[in-house]
Amino acid sequence: MTHRALVNTLKHVFNNKGQSMMEYILVIGLIALAVIASLSPLEKILIDKLTEFAAAISTS
Repeated sequence: MTHRALVNTLKHVFNNKGQSMMEYILVIGLIALAVIASLSPLEKILIDKLTEFAAAISTS
């Protein structure tokens, strides 16, 4: 999806006329996919940091 198509889609979704529950579900689904996709590369970093934190707490 191009930037212009995404902007047009979001304008349509947030327009007060003709909004449907399906449009909201699609937008929420796309946002959820974007969040999941952005967290996947950070997974190892997050696991390492949480492991360090847990180790620091257990040695205190």
